[in-house]
Amino acid sequence: MARSEKMKIYKTKGIVLRRQDLGEADRILTIYTSKYGKVRAKALGVRKVLSKLGGHLELFNIVDLSLVEGKGLDTITACRAQESFRNLRADLKKTSLAYYVVELLDKLTPEKQKDYRIFKLLKEILATLNQKTIIGTDKLYLVIRSFELRFLSLLGYAPQLKKCLTCGKLIKPNLNYFSLKLGGLLCARCRKQDIRSTKITPNAIKTIRYLLEKDFSLTVRLKLDKPLFKEARNIVSNFVKYILQRELKARDFVKKIEKLERFA
Repeated sequence: MARSEKMKIYKTKGIVLRRQDLGEADRILTIYTSKYGKVRAKALGVRKVLSKLGGHLELFNIVDLSLVEGKGLDTITACRAQESFRNLRADLKKTSLAYYVVELLDKLTPEKQKDYRIFKLLKEILATLNQKTIIGTDKLYLVIRSFELRFLSLLGYAPQLKKCLTCGKLIKPNLNYFSLKLGGLLCARCRKQDIRSTKITPNAIKTIRYLLEKDFSLTVRLKLDKPLFKEARNIVSNFVKYILQRELKARDFVKKIEKLERFA
């Protein structure tokens, strides 16, 4: 009886983050679910030509799942794709950014810790990348920077962008610094708390606040000059790298696509 009670069957929606081949025909899937957070589960026989699951368990797909709980990995017993984001897949640049998004989420989320807000945010960023009207490197990167900031905020890593982290005074529009180590702004007087902190302009502070607080539909409307775009992008990217303490494989993929575009 005890064993049968452990074989729990459950259903949930999920988004496929990662796939790993197992044996000759099986696969291990990493999926961020709406009800249970991130789960790893086996899909038996999924790589066989006649598998009923194969076409549904593609990367980035939003799927309806049925699973059986196991001692190690759970097992997927049924799956139906709800959304496959075809426009995103047809654009190599957007595909590379989607790879980056799911890898970032995978690296920073623990297993089986439910957070529907993260599921919802992931669904929103993939839907945004899927829109045909959102094109151009700058727009796409602004959306990704916004995702990074909003995602880190949900994890408790939101940068302090209104007060000096040391003295607590409201930031004034003059000389300020961004500290990766402390996670936000330092005024000029307190910069000695982190001498490696980076100078940040008032407009960059406003831009990063906007990316953190606004929906993607508003983010894509931002029009920044090149110096401001580069400053905000670099600060956010470096902040994410500092939190991760590692490089993501998907970054290399994104850079390769950038090079291809430059020489096209």
